[in-house]
Amino acid sequence: MSIPFNPKAKTIIPQKNRRTVPIPTYSGGLTARNTYNAPGQMGTGLTKIIDNVTETAQAIDKRMAVAAAEQKGQREQELNPDYVAPGTPFTITGQAYQKGANTAFITRKEKEYKQKLSEIGFANQNDLEKYDTAVNEYKDTWLSSLPQNLQNDLSLEYDKSAFNIRIRLDAEIRKEQYDSESKLLQDEYKDQAFAITNI
Repeated sequence: MSIPFNPKAKTIIPQKNRRTVPIPTYSGGLTARNTYNAPGQMGTGLTKIIDNVTETAQAIDKRMAVAAAEQKGQREQELNPDYVAPGTPFTITGQAYQKGANTAFITRKEKEYKQKLSEIGFANQNDLEKYDTAVNEYKDTWLSSLPQNLQNDLSLEYDKSAFNIRIRLDAEIRKEQYDSESKLLQDEYKDQAFAITNI
């Protein structure tokens, strides 16, 4: 048995008396945007949040690593009499380690030369030429014990300290000269006054 085939009837659309309906349109300044994300794609908002969290975590990690490396450099330099920092660090933590070691080393060397300059100043209170000679001799031997990368900076600090002590010594010498000359003048005036009163 076969099923009879009936062709589909065509829909008849009347051409006369058709109504036209206007299609609403938007005339504003904004345009519609596609907000659809295909399944399996992460949204751009989520990607930005993850990027910000990652950058923040890296910045915190970097600060912590730098602080720890700087403290380690200071500790090791304080325990070691010799200079321990590497010559040219290539990493951030290497630079921080060197900074810490340099800080501890410079602090120790500054104490050393300031004490020695005070001793030289005390030994040569009345003679600035001897003071200058002794300061220059000590500077040469002291600078030779420093690493090359710190010599220029510490040399300037040494010169400043030596000059400040020299100014103090010069002021003390001038004060002593003034006091002695003042005493001589006072004695001379007393002698003249006594001579005048006894005439």
